[in-house]
Amino acid sequence: MLGFLENRGQKLRRMWKWTEIAFGLVAALLVGFAASALARAAWGWNSGDVASWVQAIGSIAAIFGAAWIAGEQHRRDVSRRKVDEEKANYLLAAELAWLSGDILGILNMFVNAKPGIVDLVAIPDDEVSDLLTRLTWCRQRVVHKGQLAMIGTLRHSLVETVRIVQTRGQQHPASLTDEDIDILDKLREAAREAYNCAMGVSHMPRYAG
Repeated sequence: MLGFLENRGQKLRRMWKWTEIAFGLVAALLVGFAASALARAAWGWNSGDVASWVQAIGSIAAIFGAAWIAGEQHRRDVSRRKVDEEKANYLLAAELAWLSGDILGILNMFVNAKPGIVDLVAIPDDEVSDLLTRLTWCRQRVVHKGQLAMIGTLRHSLVETVRIVQTRGQQHPASLTDEDIDILDKLREAAREAYNCAMGVSHMPRYAG
């Protein structure tokens, strides 16, 4: 609905601008005819004199008209780029917030992990692949270095957690060490900080623009 109203408003603005141009042209023609009649009546100019002055005035008007049209086109281009940029920034911020929450959800699967645990929860490969693809999408659209740092933190936390879990899961019996638990806790805390910044809950200088 919002997109429809925006498009409708843009169409109405374009119609109004072209209406203004049409009125301007009509007004210029009327002024030209009036000036021609006045010149003939007041100064006795012949048609050749009038034609020369009309041609000169028309040339000047054409120059000003071309400059106005070029300026108007530039203003429309700037306005369109601004709208596109705002939309892209909104989509990136929304995806970062959503993505950071999904990654934190994966890391929270091991929040209660203990050393010597026998059964490790497997992380589906397709889910990890999807998260990495979304991280790449965000990285290609970063606006400032803070967002790039946030993406780097999320990716590192995800990849390292998956690596530790998969490595320990291949052992028999599958178990985590005290060092593994400590690393997982730090990775999860780093991802939580990135998530809080993406959600606007907290502010950290390294994630700022």
